[in-house]
Amino acid sequence: MPAALGMVDSQDSSFWIYPMLTRGAIEAFSCCDVMRFFSKRLYSNCTDDISSDYREREEGVRIKYHINSNSIKAYDKATNLRIESTLNATGDFRAYRASERDPNGPKKWLAMGKGIVDLNRRAEVCQAANERFMTALASLDTDVTVRELVEPVCRPKTVDGRRVRALRPWTDPDRSILAAINDGAFCINGFRHSDIVQRLYPKGITDDREKRRVQGRISRFIRLLRDHGLVAKVPKTYRYTVTEKGRRIITAILRYQAVTLKKLAEKAA
Repeated sequence: MPAALGMVDSQDSSFWIYPMLTRGAIEAFSCCDVMRFFSKRLYSNCTDDISSDYREREEGVRIKYHINSNSIKAYDKATNLRIESTLNATGDFRAYRASERDPNGPKKWLAMGKGIVDLNRRAEVCQAANERFMTALASLDTDVTVRELVEPVCRPKTVDGRRVRALRPWTDPDRSILAAINDGAFCINGFRHSDIVQRLYPKGITDDREKRRVQGRISRFIRLLRDHGLVAKVPKTYRYTVTEKGRRIITAILRYQAVTLKKLAEKAA
């Protein structure tokens, strides 16, 4: 089921901004990002077919990302930037409803079907994917430099009379924890302290002393991110979500540190 959203309706804006967005999206978005758009997690044993496609046509330029037979794309049409998701493999998602065999029975999470019974749920999934894709595109800012975006969090600050250290996003352990927090699996419900430990140490930690040391370090780092306004605590829970500011900054850090010198030289030329 397709769902589309208009994003830019100015001819001048579309002419200047869209080429930068398509170029940035092709260069920056990885398989993890494409999975995140559909709120799915990329496991080491993942067998999904993930691909990207870029085409220039008379009507405009189209970029498209596939996960098996599901896709999300962006294209300019009549000077409008349109984002569209299409679900063909609906079984990859879940719908909260009663079974069709027992309509009056209890509701539970079931595999999403292609019939009209899950029509609203398919629209919700497509809309959420569109919004995550647009948020990612918005992080490909065409006016603000990466330095201007990241520099404020790379300086120490004072919060409630406490000195808060600067982030060191280009080196570990800060970089690794930022990458773990940016996992697409945490887009909807947020993340917990234990989720980050599991991401960093998938095989677990056997030594109790080392485990306490790691837990303390991650707790302090989450506090640091809260002080810099990159994450926020979900009220009455032990979960945290990445703020809009945090998503822009973390995305810029993780994506553009992977740009090669060759690519930079080509853009400078």
